[in-house]
Amino acid sequence: MIHGLLPLAKPAGITSHDAVQHVRRVFPGHKAGHFGTLDPIAEGLLLVGIGQGTRLFQFYQLCRKVYSGVVRFGVATTTYDAEGTPVGDPKEIDLFGVDLETLLNRFRGRITQVPPAYSAKKMHGRPLYAYARKGIEVIPKPVEVEVFALSGRVVDARRLEFSAQTGSGVYLRSLAHDMGQILGCGAYLEHLSRDAVGEFKLEDAVDLAELERRQDGGNDPSRFVVPMEKLLPDWPTLAVGKEGKRSVLNGNPLWVRDVTRMVSAVPSPMYRVMDESGHLVALVSREDNGPRFSPRMVFPEDDK
Repeated sequence: MIHGLLPLAKPAGITSHDAVQHVRRVFPGHKAGHFGTLDPIAEGLLLVGIGQGTRLFQFYQLCRKVYSGVVRFGVATTTYDAEGTPVGDPKEIDLFGVDLETLLNRFRGRITQVPPAYSAKKMHGRPLYAYARKGIEVIPKPVEVEVFALSGRVVDARRLEFSAQTGSGVYLRSLAHDMGQILGCGAYLEHLSRDAVGEFKLEDAVDLAELERRQDGGNDPSRFVVPMEKLLPDWPTLAVGKEGKRSVLNGNPLWVRDVTRMVSAVPSPMYRVMDESGHLVALVSREDNGPRFSPRMVFPEDDK
């Protein structure tokens, strides 16, 4: 069985779910799931967990993400992107006359935003788009998110190219819409690409066509899957012998005396545990910086 993460270049025009379905056909019999939805209109990096790699969602969900795109000013849309219906009449705007730095600065750091009505954000157990498609108006609660970096360049009087580094849960569609509201002319997200998630970059991803071509040509597509041992590379690594491995796989605490080697002595809340062969055994957390590590996730060999 194959276990790890597949960095996939999703094309615009398909859903993230559809992209995962393609992956499942390439790796039959394997679990597969994506680590963060990309809207159909968006393209770019989609991390797909394979096998035990699907269990790492909670960790990669928290990683910083890098996006690039284009905001179109002059009219808002129902979906906050190019697929939506225009709202109201178009308005004149000349971005060359806008104080761009002041505008962008309002969206840096910790900000509050309202998720788009057409989004998968849940409300009362249902995604918001389910209400919107039936014409039911609901008011989502504003959420606090973080934008670590945001830069932009005016392309023409109505278009702004941007690059953003964000935390989890940021809706770039809402950011585009809110910019338009501030300028009083409306705006929507015309194009979006996810360029990086954590240690993964878009330029290192495989596109669907290449993945399926490899399979159809009889070549092994598993070479595109990053194995478990190479994931979460910023976490310190604890090497253990047979006793330590047996103990942690049984759900017991791992003691410092069981650690044969520690790679990176930088204090960390979480650690990777590797056996003598370099295989990932578990993810553990250190208890009060003491001599004991508690298992948070184990990877039994029977599942490999």
